[in-house]
Amino acid sequence: MLQVAGKGLANPKQVAIDETWSVHSYDGDYNPLHDHGVKTLMGLSTTAWTKVPPQIGTTNANASTYSLYNESGHCDGCISFQYGQSDTLDSERLKCPNNFMMTPEVGKLLVFPNWLQHMVYPFKGEGERRTIASNLNCWDVVQTEKIPQEVN
Repeated sequence: MLQVAGKGLANPKQVAIDETWSVHSYDGDYNPLHDHGVKTLMGLSTTAWTKVPPQIGTTNANASTYSLYNESGHCDGCISFQYGQSDTLDSERLKCPNNFMMTPEVGKLLVFPNWLQHMVYPFKGEGERRTIASNLNCWDVVQTEKIPQEVN
């Protein structure tokens, strides 16, 4: 069990793992848009990668052909977080994006609020993308008054 305190938190919190699982993805596998449930009002979710095929993340995002809306393949195998409605013309309208995408890397750990919707894009080719995920419950630390022990 871990205790967390910080600016913006009314009370220190205790954090404990609720559940942990692994996801083994192969050519064409994806994970549709979803969020995670926990047993407490406040919760965290995590994801980490223990195996990533070499073709994921090899597309150069600075190349002139890079785009999330064509066949560049840059998003193949990536995780995308969604936190609002977005439109393909948002950048032209000077509207901030409502999504964030990350390329999986072995050893990288992401921690995010359990309500944050996310999805994982499929990838093509051989290999396995192996993910370890977990949900964490968070609740207020209850300060208990220590009762003095009798001395014999």
